[in-house]
Amino acid sequence: MVGIDARNKNILDTKYICPSCSFILRDPIQLTQCGHRYCQTCLNIGQETTMNCQQCETETLPINIQLDRGFKNDMKLLSIDCSFCQWTGILKNYQEHLDQSHTNIKCDYCGEQFNLVIKFNQHKIFECEQLIVDCLLKDFGCNEQVIRAKMKYHYLTKQHQHAILNFVRQMLSQLHIDHSRTTTTEVVNPVTAQLEELYKMLNMLLDGIRTLINDELCLSNELLQTLTEKSKVNLSIEESNVFLDEAKHNQYSSLLQENINDLQYVSYDGTFIWKITNFREKMISSGEHNHLLEPEELEIKQFRQNLKERVISETSPISKIYDEQISKAHLSPDVLASLPLAHEMQPALCYARRKLTPTLPTSFAFDIPDCYQSTSTGEKFLFSDSLVRRRDRMLLFGSTKQLEILFDSSTVLMDGTFSATPPFFSQVFTLHGLKFGCSFPCVFGLLPDRKKGTYQHLFCELKNVAATMNRVFKPEKIISDFETGLIPAVAAEVI
Repeated sequence: MVGIDARNKNILDTKYICPSCSFILRDPIQLTQCGHRYCQTCLNIGQETTMNCQQCETETLPINIQLDRGFKNDMKLLSIDCSFCQWTGILKNYQEHLDQSHTNIKCDYCGEQFNLVIKFNQHKIFECEQLIVDCLLKDFGCNEQVIRAKMKYHYLTKQHQHAILNFVRQMLSQLHIDHSRTTTTEVVNPVTAQLEELYKMLNMLLDGIRTLINDELCLSNELLQTLTEKSKVNLSIEESNVFLDEAKHNQYSSLLQENINDLQYVSYDGTFIWKITNFREKMISSGEHNHLLEPEELEIKQFRQNLKERVISETSPISKIYDEQISKAHLSPDVLASLPLAHEMQPALCYARRKLTPTLPTSFAFDIPDCYQSTSTGEKFLFSDSLVRRRDRMLLFGSTKQLEILFDSSTVLMDGTFSATPPFFSQVFTLHGLKFGCSFPCVFGLLPDRKKGTYQHLFCELKNVAATMNRVFKPEKIISDFETGLIPAVAAEVI
């Protein structure tokens, strides 16, 4: 999650703005070493031994980072202008207004729709590939606004390269001043040595950029030569086409002459004459004969076709589908004797299935096809796809009926498995609800790790979904294995 967006956030005191997401602070935490505040979800506390403040670079240990409840209470009276409509009020009532009035938000850049404002803001800050953003070197002369998905191509433009040169020159001039000041003293401390090393590295970087620009000029010249050669090749192709057209015309003329010669065999007295050209050669070369398929061959062909259709449209194991088709087809003993076995047909069937199956993802930022977001009956199954942290993704699956059982259950069972986890995830976490004295699996989650913050994010998502269904996720009893990260998360978010 990210902070809280509002139309008047730019005129608020900067102490209320998160330096990481540039939104109004949500659940502010304070770095006690320097006093600066961040959103709780924007600061990746669990993965670092020390935290560097983005504003002053001061290092702070995780134990010295505290949830600032007093500051959060002071913020409740902030004047807020809704970012989606003309509503005005205080921050305390803003979330309730968003939940009631803005439950179906559409991104103006990519057209994707969201049922929660929190997800929309997270999409806008981190995910939307069509969002128009400023270049990171805007302050150094690169003023072009670029679509986020095309930013890597913008880095190759001449304007951005010149901005990099300006940035490096400014850094070099600043380091030169600092270097001249430090060399006037007799004592050389480690900071001075680091500045000298950085000064050398920036000089090397500047030389490298100049070399790249020279290479770009050389490539431009080579491209011009290539285009010139391409025009010559195109001219040669046009001449070849003219030659081929003439050859086709001559071939057509010869065919026309042959047809005229064949007209001499046309009879006008009612006698039909059938001419077979090269009759003797055809009789000698023809060693095979054609006939209709036998009934057994037709049965095998039909069996193969039905089997292939099921393999492509279903996800069951091929051997299971093969056995089911054998039992349903009622084939004769002769057909069964001629029919290939399952392991003989499996390679070709696997190939046919792979042609229609999406490739395995190579990073955590993969797209999930629509057919994998719903059940076989078309009911929505993926109800949450969110980022716990910038590179940690969480997927939650469950149908509407399963969620109703979970939210209505007073006892919830939780457990995780790690041996059957797909790539880019750490565990498969399941939640079960009790109904009629039986345990039913209700939610299947793919979690990036087993940390307290991840479990808290999971419970927040469940509470948000429950609110949209006019229900409350607050079970009276929770049964789970002992996990150091799960227990405090349950105590903080559920009980």
